[in-house]
Amino acid sequence: MISMTAVPEHIFAIVMDAAGDDLRNQAEHAQPIQQAIHRFDDLLYQGSSFPVLEKLKAWEKIQREDLSNLCARFFADGAHVEALILGNLTAEDAKQLSAKLVTGLQLSKPLQSLPYRAEASLPEGSTLWELDSMDVDDPNHAVLLKLQLPIGLEDEMLAMLLDKVLSAKFFEILRTQQQLGYIVQMAASVPLKSPMIVALVQTEFLPDYVRGCIGKFMEEHFHFVEESLGAEEFEVCKSGLISQL
Repeated sequence: MISMTAVPEHIFAIVMDAAGDDLRNQAEHAQPIQQAIHRFDDLLYQGSSFPVLEKLKAWEKIQREDLSNLCARFFADGAHVEALILGNLTAEDAKQLSAKLVTGLQLSKPLQSLPYRAEASLPEGSTLWELDSMDVDDPNHAVLLKLQLPIGLEDEMLAMLLDKVLSAKFFEILRTQQQLGYIVQMAASVPLKSPMIVALVQTEFLPDYVRGCIGKFMEEHFHFVEESLGAEEFEVCKSGLISQL
């Protein structure tokens, strides 16, 4: 085993080159839909991750000497340990295993406070955010639509049920029939607290045209759910969600 104070220069160079290539690819050559997702997450969430451009800038400043006593500096201000332990174990077993981890890492004190995490609430109505792609050679565009619902278990389950009803129809109409692009998806998720209905398309068609197609689908099929969804289809979708849960 090589200690952090003795990493050879050539190993440091190899690891840094690989990390730099990965970060530059994320920053400069990611698919348009990935760029849209990352930029939106940077806008909406705090504390989960750092924007890739900030990671790249931080990487560019790292020197070989920065690895000296790295582990000790990591834990100097304390650490918060969470353990998810699977298997035929009791609560006492879990405590003992966690204690061994604390001892092995020589953790002497807890954090003064847990890391800050937050989720922004989107304003009422709709907001259009247009960004240029970081990859000027990629002919594709991306359209990402996110509908944020109120925080609550009932709204979360309704969003998941709406996903069961509409996601296959969204793919069938926008991907198979209209052939807008190879990446076409609609889904429900709860990234932090607020349920989200997410629709995304990566396409060579102009974004305004695709946005119009998504909007038309939403208008027509939200009306379908409210007025025309049959009891049999509803029960099939509900049973599918229950099985998934």
